[in-house]
Amino acid sequence: PQTYASINGAQYGGVHAKGCVWCTMLYDLYLNLVEVYGFDTNQYRGKAGNNKWTQLVIDGMKLQPCRPTFV
Repeated sequence: PQTYASINGAQYGGVHAKGCVWCTMLYDLYLNLVEVYGFDTNQYRGKAGNNKWTQLVIDGMKLQPCRPTFV
């Protein structure tokens, strides 16, 4: 149950903590997309939730600047 508030302070603010929160958000997004759009075993030509998630993550990485912030 990690949130941004979990790492917003000196107690638990290392790079691994931030990565844990980031991965939790990505996994929640993945599960929601698969629930709504389904799952397709075809990783290259599928149109289901898992394929939409992969495309969203890749497109997001293409748009991020060098040395991005958490937000």
